[in-house]
Amino acid sequence: QSENFTLVGSLEMIWQESDLAYSPDSCQCMVKKLEIGDLTALAAEKNIILPIVTFFNQQGNRWSQNRFVYLDPHGLATYRERFTVTLQAPDFNFRAYPFDRQQFHVRIDFNVPTEFFRFEIGGDSSSLGAQLGEEQWSVVNVTQKVSEIPLEKNLSKSRFTLTMEVKRHLN
Repeated sequence: QSENFTLVGSLEMIWQESDLAYSPDSCQCMVKKLEIGDLTALAAEKNIILPIVTFFNQQGNRWSQNRFVYLDPHGLATYRERFTVTLQAPDFNFRAYPFDRQQFHVRIDFNVPTEFFRFEIGGDSSSLGAQLGEEQWSVVNVTQKVSEIPLEKNLSKSRFTLTMEVKRHLN
């Protein structure tokens, strides 16, 4: 009825940024954990472009349970976020109800041109939990794709789309 769904998920992004490299001797550590505010301040100080994302079909706010970045001495950055977000799903088709199948799309865009950041799909990069928390649906198929979409001034940005095809439980 409201043409949306709520997603509880984890987002991980990995990128290499040599300007984030450090000497392990400076902190007596092989990995640094940074809060987002610390990373943002460091990026501003060093004039680094960060991989900021937007959930394209998001409605309302995204609630982050936690967000942090791990850095290795060579500047390999790993961002991890656990979140809850409500997403639009305007493509529902209920003509076959209660025997319907639907598609839920999660669309995530980089907010910078593809020359800086581009999504890549690797291995089992996306997975669904064994219990989805929705008794009304069972997942039939999951697909992932990366595309380029217009940004501005003849530039493009990268979009990751996760599509879950589901069918309704009849009982």
